[in-house]
Amino acid sequence: MVSSSAKNIFFDILSSNKLDSSSFDRIKLSKSGDKASFELIHFTNPNVPLKLIKPLHLDVIYEEGTKRYIFENKLLKIFSFNEDFGKAAAEFEISFYYLWEEYVLEDESVLTAGAVQLKHLLLEYAEEV
Repeated sequence: MVSSSAKNIFFDILSSNKLDSSSFDRIKLSKSGDKASFELIHFTNPNVPLKLIKPLHLDVIYEEGTKRYIFENKLLKIFSFNEDFGKAAAEFEISFYYLWEEYVLEDESVLTAGAVQLKHLLLEYAEEV
């Protein structure tokens, strides 16, 4: 659970001098009214041989107490964090790929019903390159 000191970082992230432009190669930031949105638009980690078919929504916050960025996708139940924005994004990609290896590459006959559902969900978002 994220602490009460965590905050949405959309506006802070745009003005942060700690982030280099490569941090945003994989992340699309957009704003609609007073709501911010983060989407993973493609994988950049060379250890993740996948490409996204459609953007993957991310909840991204900065937790003041631990000074770390937290990336989460509630639909896929993927969570990553790091003090560096780019490294938190890279770790999110690795977590996605771990699920891919564990569920998508596995024969459905050995998966539980929930695992098969997760497999199909992962396949909606990505494909092998």
